[in-house]
Amino acid sequence: MSETNKELARRWIEELWNEQRLELVDELHAEDYVRHHDSDGGAGREHYKAHISNVVKLLPDGHCEIEHMVAEGDTVVMRITVTGTHEGAYGDVEPTGRPIEFQAFELLRFVDGQIQESWHSYDRLSLLEQMGAAKGIQFADAVRKTSA
Repeated sequence: MSETNKELARRWIEELWNEQRLELVDELHAEDYVRHHDSDGGAGREHYKAHISNVVKLLPDGHCEIEHMVAEGDTVVMRITVTGTHEGAYGDVEPTGRPIEFQAFELLRFVDGQIQESWHSYDRLSLLEQMGAAKGIQFADAVRKTSA
């Protein structure tokens, strides 16, 4: 079961996201699919198709590279690197034409060979920084020099 789900997860990344084949949403996702996300989660295949369309507008040449994949039972977790060119608005951030690269995590839960639920998390601060929208933010790993 885990190996089958890993293959479906690879198709999800390679064919749905990298090849932008939105017709695969109906094949790969359960009819009552639920997407958990901090800013625009939702339910149903049509919601997910709209989400993908928005991401494609943001990064029309976007590409996802699977860096790690782990599967157990009905669950697959992936760490991916996303690259592309910032060609669409991201909230209030207008397109910059800059190259973008950030890390994301995907957790997919499968039922009967389809994605029933997904959880998505990504490095939003890095994304905003690359878009020039994180000026003035003090990063946690920054070292502050003090006089002795």
